[in-house]
Amino acid sequence: MREMIRSLWADELESGKYTQVRDVLMRADEARGGGRCEVCADGVLCLLAQQAGVVTYRWGFTEDGTHALFGDREEGSLVPEEVQRWAELDAEPRIDFSQLDEELLNALRDEILADDEAVPEASQRLWDAVATRGWADTAHLNDLGVSLSTIGRAVRVAAV
Repeated sequence: MREMIRSLWADELESGKYTQVRDVLMRADEARGGGRCEVCADGVLCLLAQQAGVVTYRWGFTEDGTHALFGDREEGSLVPEEVQRWAELDAEPRIDFSQLDEELLNALRDEILADDEAVPEASQRLWDAVATRGWADTAHLNDLGVSLSTIGRAVRVAAV
C-alpha cells in the first residue's frame, strides 16, 4: 500500500469524525436528520479517493436504506478497483497480523469479543479463525465490531 495513502487513511480513521456503519461503505444517516453519513473503514478510504479525484459516488436506494455506490459498482460494500489501484493494493485492504504488536492484537481481539451484536461463542470462533489465518480484511474487522480508531491504528502499521 502506498505509504502516503496509508498514513492519510489511518489519520482519518483515528480522527473520531466518522460514525461507523457495518455491511456497506457509506450509508445516508437519515435517522439523524439528513446531511450526515455513516461509513465503514473501507468507506473512509473510498472518500479519500473521491477527494483525490480518483472515483465518484452516487446514492443507491434499497430496502435496507440509502447507500453510496462508488465508481461503476452496482453494490456498495466492496472497494472499487480504481481505488485499489490508486492505493496500490493487490486486493481488498487487509491487515497483516504479523506486523502488529501484542497490544494491538489484543485490542482487535477484545473488540471482536465485546461485540454486542454477536453471540460470544461465535465471536470467539471468528477471532480464532482470523488469528489462525494471520490476516483479516479491514471490512471484515469493521463488520466484526472493531472500532474505526482501532482499525486506524492497525492500518498505520500493517495495511497491505
